[in-house]
Amino acid sequence: MITIKLLSNEAGEIQVVNLFGQIVYAGNVNTLETQMDVSNFADGMYVIRWSSGENVETKTFSVTK
Repeated sequence: MITIKLLSNEAGEIQVVNLFGQIVYAGNVNTLETQMDVSNFADGMYVIRWSSGENVETKTFSVTK
């Protein structure tokens, strides 16, 4: 599980992209804290992208089993 903490409860979209540029998850969020189950993700590095209007934030995380 990963926890996504936003600075505001502004509604937005989250995308998780693998290093091949494939979107492996996409969804909407409107809470300050969201948990995401990544147990089905393959091992590797991922970029999580949150966007709302002109605001965009990106972070990386890795999955190892």
